[in-house]
Amino acid sequence: MKNERAFTLVEALIVIAIIGILSGIAIPNFSRMREIYVMKGEMQKIVSFINLAKSASLKHNDQIGLIFPEGYGITVTMFIDANRNNTLDSGETVINRLKLDQKLAHVTNTAKYIGIPPTGIILGTNTTLTFKYGNRIKNIIISGYGRIKIQ
Repeated sequence: MKNERAFTLVEALIVIAIIGILSGIAIPNFSRMREIYVMKGEMQKIVSFINLAKSASLKHNDQIGLIFPEGYGITVTMFIDANRNNTLDSGETVINRLKLDQKLAHVTNTAKYIGIPPTGIILGTNTTLTFKYGNRIKNIIISGYGRIKIQ
């Protein structure tokens, strides 16, 4: 027989065990990283949507309302709140909707309303929107001066 080179069964099993151990370490990290990046992306979408509502209030020269319902997979509604009663009534115009990830939850006791006056500047008390994705919880804080911060 010629001098042949090959892996022995023991060497192949050691390589498979090493790959298994590395996979066992890496896979949970990948799922955590995905959770972090999805959460960041969703928070940025919400901040952009609030800024779009500020622009819409200037464009329409009227109060714009945003409704954040509670629960998972929510759809945020932007509408012209002509009578300024903090609810979407029949006859009021829906401008835009933002559908969020199915696994993202708006965790509050009730739906949140944000009213943006025709000046585009949100004045008043701080508003906090709390969201949960997997094990991560993030807040979007709108200050009394209209500044938006992800915390």
